[in-house]
Amino acid sequence: MRQWQRVRLGLRIAYRGEPSVSSGTFSSRGLIVWRVDCGQVEVRTDFGHFIAGPGEWMLHCTARRFQRFAKGTQIRSAQIELEWPSGGNVLTGPTPVGLSSQEAAKISPAMNALLALGTKVRGETFLVPDRIDRLGGELQIRAAVDRLTAVAVTEGLHRGWQIHDESDLDTRVGRMLTLMDALPLAERFDKARLAMSVGLGPTHVNRLFLQSQGLTPKRYFDQRRLEFACNHLATSDLSIKEIASTLGFSSLQHFSAWFRKRHGISPRGLRRSI
Repeated sequence: MRQWQRVRLGLRIAYRGEPSVSSGTFSSRGLIVWRVDCGQVEVRTDFGHFIAGPGEWMLHCTARRFQRFAKGTQIRSAQIELEWPSGGNVLTGPTPVGLSSQEAAKISPAMNALLALGTKVRGETFLVPDRIDRLGGELQIRAAVDRLTAVAVTEGLHRGWQIHDESDLDTRVGRMLTLMDALPLAERFDKARLAMSVGLGPTHVNRLFLQSQGLTPKRYFDQRRLEFACNHLATSDLSIKEIASTLGFSSLQHFSAWFRKRHGISPRGLRRSI
C-alpha cells in the first residue's frame, strides 16, 4: 500500500491577473492549474502544441514546456507542490490537459475559493503562503489547496496522467533534488560538490539529472532563483535591490542583466507591467 500521507502538498503561489512573464521555457515541478479569463496562451511540450482561450483551462503536471501569453491575457493560476519526500514527482503523463468551461465545472469553484483568501493589489489578486502569519489563514489555505488538488488530479488521471511511484526515482537524483532544494538561493551553485555528495562525476551528474528531470542541475537551481525573483517582483514590497541581494547578487546591474537574459525583460520592466 502506498503511503499517501508522505506526499508533500502545499501552495507555492496563486494569483489572478496578468502573468508576470509573457513567454519562456519552464520545467516546473508539482501541479499547475490555469484558467484563461481573457486573451490566449500557447503551450508547446513533448506531447504537442496546445492553445487555450477565454473560459478554457489547462492542467500541467511536471514536464518541460514553452509557454507564450498573448498581450493583455488575464488568468487565474495556482502552483502547487505535489512531491514525494525524496523530491520525486507524484504525477507524470501528457501535459497540459485542456478543459472546456463545461468540463471544469468542479475545478472553477475550488480555484475561486482559494483565490478568495488572497490579497488584492492594483486590481490583481495574490496569495503567497509565506506572507500568512495567522494559523486560521494557513489552515484555510490548506483546506482550499486540498480541494483544488483533489479535483485537478482526478481530472488529470481521467485524461492519461499516472502516479509516478516513488521507487522509480533514482535515489541519487532524489538526493540531488533534496540538496538543491535546501541550498540557500544566495549561494553559488557548485556542481563539483553536488557530484561528490552522490559519488558521481560532474558529467555523469548532468546526464543522470537531465534524463530524470529534463534539465541540468544548474538550470534547475537557476529556475528556483528565477521563480523567487518573479514571485517577489509581483507580490512583495521588497525593492529590486533587496531581491537581488537575497539571491546573492552584489550588483543590481548584474542581477538585471541575469534576469533580462532569461526572461527578455528587466526586473523593473516586469514590476511596472504588473
